[in-house]
Amino acid sequence: MNLETIVGDLRVYKKIVPGTFQHADELMDGRRDNPKLPKEWFYTADGQGYFLRDDGEIDWVITREPENLVLRHLYDRDNNSFEQLVHQHNFRPANKEALEAKDAPNTVKVDYDQLILSEYNHEWCNLEILLKNGYIKNPPGYIPPFPEEQKVMNRLGYTSQNLQMLKDRGITTTRIYVLAPDYI
Repeated sequence: MNLETIVGDLRVYKKIVPGTFQHADELMDGRRDNPKLPKEWFYTADGQGYFLRDDGEIDWVITREPENLVLRHLYDRDNNSFEQLVHQHNFRPANKEALEAKDAPNTVKVDYDQLILSEYNHEWCNLEILLKNGYIKNPPGYIPPFPEEQKVMNRLGYTSQNLQMLKDRGITTTRIYVLAPDYI
């Protein structure tokens, strides 16, 4: 598939042909064949959310485009996701709708507390991946990813082929950023 670049903020979404907005894993796969893509920054069709469970732990969910509530509410008059993100730095969808997106068949649910996260600040932290072997940074070094980390890596396109592609381009580590636990 040929990629078309549509310049602008996220509100250019209405110019995209439905079903053609790519997800992170699709773009990562595309980077193997298109030498221009590694230098580009993208919005992706993936949606993300964080949910407090009854046991006090957190689920991080990664949705596909149909369940991406930010995209769904970009042009709303009363609950406009773009305006909330720009002015409040968060979008708060209706709880019922958020739970439906969380429970959708294509949504990946991750036990956030099972992730080894690095470089905390007040808002962000990350999973750091060593490209030579796909290991995750751990305080004493790098270790193989735990099942929850592997789920994240797979959904976001950090497959063995894509890790090799990044490594072949001289990159030694890459990071997946998530909200910090205290921020959530």
